[in-house]
Amino acid sequence: MKQRLNEIIISFFTVSIGSIKSGSLKLTVDGVEFAKTYFKKGSIVVNVIDTTPIKKLRKIIELPLNVKEVLSFFSKLKNLAEMFKREKISIIFKWKDKELFILGEEAKPKLKHLLGTDAIEIKNLKDLLFFIKEIA
Repeated sequence: MKQRLNEIIISFFTVSIGSIKSGSLKLTVDGVEFAKTYFKKGSIVVNVIDTTPIKKLRKIIELPLNVKEVLSFFSKLKNLAEMFKREKISIIFKWKDKELFILGEEAKPKLKHLLGTDAIEIKNLKDLLFFIKEIA
């Protein structure tokens, strides 16, 4: 039942993303500019500016904090990323304007076998590890 509910939510999210033509959104948490999100046909770019809100929520949402946990986290994203790819949708995650990873259509991984999919691309492992250190 829980898995079916997750599939429905993911499907709704995917259809919603696919219907967005363009736009932007600035997220502010407690007066701190947290992230800027840009939408264009078939993709979303999330650029995290300040990690303070993530630090506060880290334990609640159980964000991974080491390399092994990061790889496990991306393995869990595999089905979502593959669904995005089938629907020709991309999510690009940045931190301070540096691309960290891409899920979906625009992902072009160099090491497909590492995560077992071609729908997830880790753009810069070094910066991703710095990001993880920043939110720890």
